[in-house]
Amino acid sequence: MAEGVSKAVDLVRTGGRVVAISYHSLEDRIVKREFARRAKGCTCPPDLPECGCGNTAEVRILTRKPIRAGAEEVEANNRARSAVLRAVEKVAS
Repeated sequence: MAEGVSKAVDLVRTGGRVVAISYHSLEDRIVKREFARRAKGCTCPPDLPECGCGNTAEVRILTRKPIRAGAEEVEANNRARSAVLRAVEKVAS
């Protein structure tokens, strides 16, 4: 699963968006961690006065909190109750 999310981010062009819908908490954790890892910029220790690693964020997280189905959607489609949507936008290659 993490490999698929990673490949999706790699394949999209700058300015493109990757959206993942997961139906299980373990799947959501994989997506959340991969998106967060890609969104993290500098990995230097915080006590360094200047960045030495040169890392920049690849994506910008569009959904800080996951988007879930509303009550009306769950009533119409019972399976939607466990669906969680997360999205990122690619900012650099």
